[in-house]
Amino acid sequence: MEVWTAQYDLYSPLIYSIIYKMSGNVSISENILQKTFQVSNKELTNSARSGVVCRNLLRNAYTLTLDYLSSSGLKPITIKPLGEKIPLVNLLYFELDSLKEAEERLHMSMQEVLLKLRYEFTIFRNQNNEALPVLRTLNL
Repeated sequence: MEVWTAQYDLYSPLIYSIIYKMSGNVSISENILQKTFQVSNKELTNSARSGVVCRNLLRNAYTLTLDYLSSSGLKPITIKPLGEKIPLVNLLYFELDSLKEAEERLHMSMQEVLLKLRYEFTIFRNQNNEALPVLRTLNL
């Protein structure tokens, strides 16, 4: 349980901001955040690699948000919650498993993919985050 709580404290602000950017609704975002951590609980306790945990949480949150909005008859505000100017970064965080997949999907050489990724990470680091609602403490 301690590992789970530590992971929640570490990743919940990021996960919440992504869900909020997609839904635009505080209540929906909080509900999906709770569900994301409930679904991911087993992964959190079985994985010591925080990079894997973070990616799985991001993907679970992304998928759960799209599913929730679709089942509610709503459209996501964006399907690129990390920013519209960085489509490759969004693909790698939320959909693709490797640079090889990106190379095939984008019909680019590996060198072109790597250059594009470097460029997008520069944008990602330098972009200002829009004002987001403050995440309240949730009882899970």
